[in-house]
Amino acid sequence: MGLGSGRPGWVQAGDVTVHSAPLSTTEMLALSRRFLGLPYTWGGTSSYGYDCSGFMQMLERQHGVLMPRDAQPQAEWSGVKPISKDNLEPGDLLYFGSSEKHITHTGMYLGDGKFINATTYTTPMVRIDDLSDPHWVKLLVATRRVK
Repeated sequence: MGLGSGRPGWVQAGDVTVHSAPLSTTEMLALSRRFLGLPYTWGGTSSYGYDCSGFMQMLERQHGVLMPRDAQPQAEWSGVKPISKDNLEPGDLLYFGSSEKHITHTGMYLGDGKFINATTYTTPMVRIDDLSDPHWVKLLVATRRVK
């Protein structure tokens, strides 16, 4: 980058954005796996650590979708539509809590009954869990697909 005097100047990478093509669903799911084992960090929104909704927000942003930051607003957002658990497809969003009006966790469906999430359950990190695990069965309250 040139300055008015013709001398070179520098800009921190974090201060600029690069407009690249949104990732496909397959590419987004592949990207999600690169974060496996990353520590869960409450309020985390970076590769230093993610919380559940920050992780989903980042993945969807790479997919070209700008959605709300927290799990409850994500599940209620007009950019998603409810789907039945029987019709889940890779890339669909899963919401967990005590009810659909009290959502406290989110993850992304990978297929074959598995999902990726940043969780504090058992081991606080980004990991792949099984929807048939009794812990998740009792907490799954909503499934959504980005429109």
